[in-house]
Amino acid sequence: MALTHTFIANTIEIDVDVVDRFGVPLDLTGCTFTFTASTLNGDFSIVKTEIDGIEIDSIVTGRLNVTIDPEDTDALTVPRNLLWDIVMTDTYDDVRTIATGRIALSLPVASLVP
Repeated sequence: MALTHTFIANTIEIDVDVVDRFGVPLDLTGCTFTFTASTLNGDFSIVKTEIDGIEIDSIVTGRLNVTIDPEDTDALTVPRNLLWDIVMTDTYDDVRTIATGRIALSLPVASLVP
C-alpha cells in the first residue's frame, strides 16, 4: 500500500503500472477504471473515472495516471487520512482491484496564519 503525504487543496497525481502476477504489463484496451478515496468512516470521499481524473497514459504498456484536483479537497478544514483503491473492469466484465494506497492530507501552513 503506497502512502502519499500532501496538503489539502493541492494537486495529487498517482501513477500506476497495471501488470499481471509476473510483472508483465497488461493491455488496457477496452478496460474501465474507477478510483475511490475515502475516510474510514465514509464522511468524505473522492471518485474518479476516465471522464474526470483518470488518464490512460499507454494502453499497451498498462500505465495510467489519476489526478486529484485541488477542488476535490479544498473544502476540508482539518487534516484527513484517506484510503484509496483503483478498480479495473476488463472486457470480460471481470473486476479487479489493481492498486491501493493511503493519502495523508495536512493543512497548508498558510491556512494556519491568522
